[in-house]
Amino acid sequence: MITHWQYNNSVKDLIDDVKKIISDNGYKTIDIGASLQFWSYPECKFVADIVKIEKEDVKFFDFNIQNKNTWSELLNYVEQNGKFDYSICSHTLEDVITPIQLLDLLPKISNKGYIAIPSKFDEFSFLWDNKYRGNAHHKQIIDVKDNKICIYPKFSFIEVCEASNELLKNSLGKELVIFWENEIPYKFFAEDKIFYSDADLINEFYKDLSTN
Repeated sequence: MITHWQYNNSVKDLIDDVKKIISDNGYKTIDIGASLQFWSYPECKFVADIVKIEKEDVKFFDFNIQNKNTWSELLNYVEQNGKFDYSICSHTLEDVITPIQLLDLLPKISNKGYIAIPSKFDEFSFLWDNKYRGNAHHKQIIDVKDNKICIYPKFSFIEVCEASNELLKNSLGKELVIFWENEIPYKFFAEDKIFYSDADLINEFYKDLSTN
């Protein structure tokens, strides 16, 4: 379940809070998609990522979220050694084509954890000097609705949808952070409507996304 979630602008404070949680509780922690920054170190000594972490005291799992064939080493480790106490997944969900694979995996390898994602306000914004909204490489926009992670496909419609500007009038923060334990509830918006070929349907789900 999602125990707490919030929008936030102060990424540094959030990082410090998570590292304190790990340190104070002595949690055995794994960082999924740690990337080159690896801010969870040295409190976290386990990493699963496609980019190798070169640290002697870190156990590294060569892991590609999109390729299930690379999950076996991590899952075998958990089967033999038990679940991790805690997992970190920061700025990864929005990058992958199939985020539900990762959301299903996290409760299998850890008892609780922390997820950070660029907020919908960030994805609707014109960042830096870009002429388009959000980050070009992000594939999903993620929010929390009814205490579930709600996943919205990121369409080009975001550039012209009137809801985009309306949303930014009430921005609540650039970062969405989620704390969970035992399981991660999620859904796709209007998942019964698989094929979005109608502009009215697309407008409908962006209207839903723009509602806090």
